[in-house]
Amino acid sequence: MTMFSHQTFWLPKRGSRDDEYEDAHAISYAHSLSPANEHLRCAVADGATEASFSGVWAEILAQHYTQTGAFNVEALPSLGEQWLNGIIARSGDQPLPWYVEEKLGYGSFAALIGFHADPFGGWTAAAVGDCCLFHIRLGRIIKAFPLESADAFNSRPALLSTHPAHNAGVEIVTHAGSWLKHDRFFLMSDALAQFTLMYPEAVKKLASLKPELFAPMVERLRDEKRCRNDDVTFIRIQMLAAPLERQSDLQP
Repeated sequence: MTMFSHQTFWLPKRGSRDDEYEDAHAISYAHSLSPANEHLRCAVADGATEASFSGVWAEILAQHYTQTGAFNVEALPSLGEQWLNGIIARSGDQPLPWYVEEKLGYGSFAALIGFHADPFGGWTAAAVGDCCLFHIRLGRIIKAFPLESADAFNSRPALLSTHPAHNAGVEIVTHAGSWLKHDRFFLMSDALAQFTLMYPEAVKKLASLKPELFAPMVERLRDEKRCRNDDVTFIRIQMLAAPLERQSDLQP
């Protein structure tokens, strides 16, 4: 029995190539003969456009969340070293331009939303910045996290940095809830998340949107000035079965 299904949609900002996409997404889905062992972990990260190699940093953060199912600031120094070593390895024997080395010294930045669903009807999320999670039931948003209104978005969101000194005071916010059969969850980077909060009636269309229609929809929203011209990432999750009962719940 499959408990969950998911689809991922993404599009770079208008005027950018696919290899210039600076968001990232990752999914870890544990398939097992035992439904009680099925867990779904997803993450969306949004690399800061002004930062150096932010797409690489976003990818590291998203992969880390899906591999561990948790996140804490203590992991950031080693992840920052992984980012720097990866950039150096990419350059091979070629020295980096001075301006690139200067930007590397400042570090890179990204926002993150991570989501974990268990087969017993529980879910948790962790976030830094303005990537968002939406819990959808019967075609309505019943929880938006960590931002709850379109007005809450600004040009200076909290971000995770490769540089430890820039993470002082950064708070990883968390939330936990419960899910039912047929519920849906949306994970989004900021541009599409802000649109969704501004036009919550759009969740019904997003719930059934076909993959081939995603890019035309986003481009139309950009033309209409209803969605900012930014990288867009959207993970859509559906709960296919009723939650399992834990063995401890069955004891007299």
